[in-house]
Amino acid sequence: MKVVRKVVPLSAVLCAVLVLLTACESQEAIQKTSVTGKSVQYHVTVEELVSAYEENAIAADQKYKGKVIQVTGYINDFDEDIMGDPYITLCVDEYGWNCVQCSFPDSERTALARLTKGQRVRVKGVCKGKPVINVSLEGCALQ
Repeated sequence: MKVVRKVVPLSAVLCAVLVLLTACESQEAIQKTSVTGKSVQYHVTVEELVSAYEENAIAADQKYKGKVIQVTGYINDFDEDIMGDPYITLCVDEYGWNCVQCSFPDSERTALARLTKGQRVRVKGVCKGKPVINVSLEGCALQ
């Protein structure tokens, strides 16, 4: 019983430290992957990008991951991630499944505030693959 009591608080402290470290580095990472001044290597629709990852994530990573791509689609949602970084999702359907999550630097907040759900946009960003549920773009800019 004594071991469990010590492990739980230690786990909570370690988790809190990880979240804080990630938060400090999150905006910095997005700024470093900024696409300003970089040329687009691939132009795709949200449907094409999501489909590529659904069909074969390994092949899609080889083609897109780490590359500057431009994705065209309709805004499904606006939000901030757990670190407070702004993002939009472009989804294949209105239910929010099969999406591309586009993370923006803080400098894009004003431009994002002028957008509306359902609006068609073109987003340029660095593809980070499909780490969990959505295909991820970082350092994004509206085109």
